[in-house]
Amino acid sequence: MAERRAMATLRSIFGKRKGQQGGGAPHVRYTVHCRCGEVLTGQRTPHFQAVTCASCGLPNFVLPLNPRAMPAGATRRDDVAPPNGQPAAETVEPGEFVAAAVVDRLEGKGPVPDAEVPRAEIPEAELPEQVVTAGNGASEAVTAEPHRERTAEERRSEARRAARRRRRLRARLVALAIVLLIAVTLFATWRSTVRARYARDLEHDTTAGYDALLAADFVAAESMLRRADRAAVGLGDDTPAARRAVQLHHEARLWASLLARPVDDLLAVLADAGQAGKQDDKWRRMFQDAFRGRSLVISGQMRAAGDDDPLPPAPAEQEPDVPPATARYVTDWSLVGDGAEIRLDLGELALP
Repeated sequence: MAERRAMATLRSIFGKRKGQQGGGAPHVRYTVHCRCGEVLTGQRTPHFQAVTCASCGLPNFVLPLNPRAMPAGATRRDDVAPPNGQPAAETVEPGEFVAAAVVDRLEGKGPVPDAEVPRAEIPEAELPEQVVTAGNGASEAVTAEPHRERTAEERRSEARRAARRRRRLRARLVALAIVLLIAVTLFATWRSTVRARYARDLEHDTTAGYDALLAADFVAAESMLRRADRAAVGLGDDTPAARRAVQLHHEARLWASLLARPVDDLLAVLADAGQAGKQDDKWRRMFQDAFRGRSLVISGQMRAAGDDDPLPPAPAEQEPDVPPATARYVTDWSLVGDGAEIRLDLGELALP
């Protein structure tokens, strides 16, 4: 007992002299076994450390160099007599305690129990907030500034910043509402303007087109009634006025497509072309250019062609492919001129 006390006294004396010579705090490494099995090593600091495991991410707490912090003004003199005549307890240096803890770790005896370091004895000022960052597979403990009460100036500055943020948010919301209001107003104005124009065109063009249709001006009637039909489609209303405009446009389009020449002239052209011979197809091109897409009105009876009706000759350049009799229709209207009888034969005519 006396030898251990003497060794502790010498160690404390030489340790103090070394510290006074500028040696600084002793360098003590720690070895911590994480719950996942990873071994964490590093340098102890005067404060507690929270080291994050690079493998599992769990925090591991490391004791400081002096886990048993002494109150300010306390002395560690061995010659101070204890009260009540009790023998003085052995003095253990921090370095010896930490070294023993490290040896226990290396020997696999497990961590030091929490009872060895009662937290009640650690002052609050010596437990700063720990911020742990991990990178490149290594863990680094960064000591952050402990929490402190904000001053009145800081609170006023924070309140001013919050007020500015609220004002900016209100300004943005007001600007967004104004933009939406302008967009809705423009759309409503455009829609009302377009619908008003469509309604005006529907009424005016229907009346003017009908008057032109009665005056036999079929081309002008078809042009005006086409605008009325487009206005009815743009409005999208299934009203009697819209239906009347569509019907009149169909009639005007039919009248405008009528053949402008008399039927006798048409049949005369056909008769002359038939006498010219089948080899000369000039008349065919002339006929197609002049009469293709035009309408022809014939007053007569139409019936389906029977087996007794003669079939029209097939063109020389085509295969003799004649449609069946049920798909052919003939009229009882014919014209006799120059000793030739001309009869219209409508092939492949689809009737409702």
